Parts: sequence; C-alpha cells; structure tokens
Amino acid sequence: MLHLGIRRITWNFCVASVPYPIIEADLIAHYNLLPDLKGRRLIDSQNNVYVSGIVKSVPQLAISTVKPSTKFANILYEFLEVTGLEQATPNCSSDVRHHIIITGPPVAERPRRLISFMVQKKDGSWRICGDYCRLNAITVPDQFPVPHLHDCFSNLRGKVIFSKLDLYQCEFGKQELEFLGFTINSEGCKSTLDKVQAIREFPRPNTIELRRFLGLVNFYRKLLHNAAIVQAPLNEYLRNSRKNDKRPIIWTPVAEEAFNKCKESLANVTILSHSSDAAETRRVCDASDFAIGAALEQRLDDSLHSNKKDKELRSIRESPEFPLIMKRIQWGPMHTTLYCEMIGEAIRPYIPASLRDRVFHLFHDAAHSGTKVTNRIIRQRYVWPNVHRDIAKWCKNCHDYIEAITVARVFYNNWVANFGAPKTITTDQGSQFEAQLFTALLQLIGCQRIRTTAYHLASNGMIERWHRSLKAAIMCHANEGWSRVLSTVLLGLRTHVRLDTGASPAKFVYGTTLRVSGEFVLPDDFTSSPQIFIEEFREHMRKVKPISIEHEHKKRVFARI
Repeated sequence: MLHLGIRRITWNFCVASVPYPIIEADLIAHYNLLPDLKGRRLIDSQNNVYVSGIVKSVPQLAISTVKPSTKFANILYEFLEVTGLEQATPNCSSDVRHHIIITGPPVAERPRRLISFMVQKKDGSWRICGDYCRLNAITVPDQFPVPHLHDCFSNLRGKVIFSKLDLYQCEFGKQELEFLGFTINSEGCKSTLDKVQAIREFPRPNTIELRRFLGLVNFYRKLLHNAAIVQAPLNEYLRNSRKNDKRPIIWTPVAEEAFNKCKESLANVTILSHSSDAAETRRVCDASDFAIGAALEQRLDDSLHSNKKDKELRSIRESPEFPLIMKRIQWGPMHTTLYCEMIGEAIRPYIPASLRDRVFHLFHDAAHSGTKVTNRIIRQRYVWPNVHRDIAKWCKNCHDYIEAITVARVFYNNWVANFGAPKTITTDQGSQFEAQLFTALLQLIGCQRIRTTAYHLASNGMIERWHRSLKAAIMCHANEGWSRVLSTVLLGLRTHVRLDTGASPAKFVYGTTLRVSGEFVLPDDFTSSPQIFIEEFREHMRKVKPISIEHEHKKRVFARI
C-alpha cells in the first residue's frame, strides 16, 4: 500500500536493497498519474488533484531479481516469468481474494490470542507460523492433487544439473538436491537422509498410532522391496480401527520383527531410475492371499551408455596399444552417450558384453548364415574385442541346436509316432543327442537313455555292424546319384535274412516278410495270424542269447598233447 497524498495505491512492490524508492512507468500508467516536471508535482487525472514534490539528484539505480555475479545469471535472465515479479494488480470489485468453505459457524480469534510459534528452516533462518487447528477442523478441503515427484519424472531423464525454485529458498546448478522428500541426482531419486533417520528413530507405538508409522514408511513404499510381506503383521493391528483410535497394541515377537525390518529396509532402499517417455513401457501385476500390487517397468538401453563398471571399455580407451580407437558421441533425441569406432564416414558403435549375443541373433537367425557371412555383416555395423571368435562360437552352437531339433523331430515323427515310445534308447555322445532339447523329449516320453563309450565301437556293436552293411550297400552305387537309390538300399536291408536269427528285420517289426520285386508267388500256406506271431515271437525272444565277439587281437591258446 502506497499513499502519496492523492489516493491510496495498491501495488506489488519489490523490496530491494536501494537507498531510494523507485516508482516506474508501469505504476504511473496503471493509475493514470501525470508527472509535471516543470511544476514539480504529480497530478491524478482521475480525481483532478495533485501532490507537490521536490527535485533531487541521485545516482542511477537498477533493480534486478537476479544477482549479476551469480554463475547462472544469463540463464535466469531468459526466464523473467519465473524470476521476475508480476507488477500488475488485477482489477477486483471486492476485497475477498479467497473464500474458505466451512461446515459450521465461523471461527474467529483476536490477533493477540492466536497461537504463534517459530519454525526453523533448512538454511537456519526462522519462519513464523500460526495455529489454525480449529479452523482446519471445520474447513472443507480443496479437491486438487498434491504435487508429486512423478509429475516431473519424465523430464529428468538424462539430466545432470538440477535447480529448485522456492518462495523461501532457491538452489541453482546442483548435481544433487532435495525435492518433495526425495534426493534427486542424475542416476535417479532416493529417500532423504533426514527422513530415513526420523523413521529409524521412531519409537515403538503402544496404540493404533502405529498407523502414523506405517504412513511415514509407505511414503517411500515404491523404493522398498517386499513391503507388503514385511508390513503384513503390522497391518493386522489396523483391522476394524477407527479415526483417533487409542486401543493398546499387544506386541508379539513376529510383529516386533516386522517393525524392525521396516526400519532396516529404509537403509537399503533402491534408487529409482528416472523414467523415459521414449522407452518401452509395460505394466506388471501380481497378487497373493493378502496383497495385490502393480508396477510400471521400462526397458532402458542403459547398457549402451558409458559405464564406469565396464572394465573392458575402460581398458580399450586407456590402452594406447589397443587396435580399437573409440570416440565418444551423443546419439538420438535422448542424447545417449555412445563410444564408437569411426573410420571415414562409417560409425561402428561399441557393444558391451551383455548385448553381444542379442546383436548376433538379430543378424544371424533370419537365414542362419555361416560364420563368414555373419561375421562380415556384424563387423560392418558394430565392434567389440574378439568379435570374430565370438561369432564363430555362436554359429557353431546354433548349428548344433538346429541339428538337435532335426534329430528330435525325426525320432518322434518316424519312430515314436509309428511304434510308440521305447523304454530304452542307446546313443553315442554326439552334440545332437547331448542337447537339452533331446533330453527333454526323452523325459517327456519316459524313455531311458544309455550312452555308448567314446571311441569304443564295440559298446554299440550291433548298430555299428549294421552301419558297415549300409556303407557297403551304398558303395555298390558309388556315383553322384547314390542318394536317389538310398530308399531302395534300405528296403534291401530290411528284407535280407540275418544268419543268426533266420529272419529279416521287417519280419521282426511287422510279423511278415515284405514283397519285393522279382517275387511273383507267395507261399499258399501263408496265414496272417497275429496270435500265432506273438506266441512264436515270445518263444524266439526267450531263446535269444548274446553271441560272443571274437577279437582279432585276442591271443589264441594252443595246447600240445
């Protein structure tokens, strides 16, 4: 309020450290005041009155809300809507600026009876506060959301310098500051030390005042691991509780342990990373018998960023003898920090160890190319130490996996689907049989596997002897088109009679011989009786005995008579 002798003037004045008050042109224009320098007076054109003054020489003064010597003065000058003052006072027909809606009769207190107390600020200064408990008790609260750190989370991603504007205290250019109960830095946000200390020193309540303790702890609930499980024994005390409930609490050992765990968990809180509006986001939900929960998760490619824990990258950058020369660049709208090898116009980003297999599968799985092709494609785009060795190893593993899929599919489609699941199967120690896929298939069908001894053909002599016959039959068709007659060769092996059993493999499997070319007449007394075949087969299998194997290197025993 300003009184110049003509009328009262209301204005938002700036309290500045200057020796003389300054009335600028915006106030004069707003109230239609006319300076008369010759008559040394100030005329109020609205009421046609004036006030006389004097002329005095004073040094030229400048008022600024920004201290020119501060480090960030140039930046603050660009945002005067934040650092400046709103000088214009809006026209208002009433002196009421805000109406408080209450649920009962008005509450009034004489100024001298109003309870006041001093509260110390963080910077050591003091703030006077009044006790409005009676007014607050009958006041209808305004329905508006309380400011929360989530409101500005998406703007903090990638930031390393932070500033805070407050009516009482401002901070500029900080690498870490406290805001809305959290400590914020470039990595994310976490709980403040003073809040954590206050919770850890909270005495064990003896009444339902326990609700107040849980409210303090749950302010940082999103930072706590398994909060619902830890707090479950304490929440049992709050069942059927009412406002201002003073019921006593009978503490149990389980509840005391949960109370202490709530305090200890704050000492190991997880730092919450800043969210990104450009990252892939998903909602994860879960529930149990006593709790439900949900969380938003983001896939952040922080592994591409410069990481001090990446010892390999640090050794590449620091070693002058290393063949890779890395340069640091900023990439994309998020200004992601990448280290790349730049040769001419080619930019090849460095890939950390955690992402190399993903890069390999991205370029290899489409056509399952060989080592040379895959190596050439990847090395044209990315770089890391020993890239050729890694690609060769992964290509070999991929080949073994494809072979395992083929073997498992053929075994199931051509044997299990036709003849049922065998009780026992004997295989060598090839990679296709040692693969997890083939092992899982055997477990699924309930088949036991027996491994042959490596480099010892006699351990699987029956199949090795059959391989000898197969190779000999194929060699009889030693030409480029031998694969076309392979089915005929197999037919001949299935129908030839074994000398030790007197029957062909086909007869063992199907119970009858197979009709082949050149056979025009079948025996007249041939009858297909499944029962007879089964009985004869059982009798034959009872008489089957292992045949002793003669080894060429075995010493012969001669006896003289």
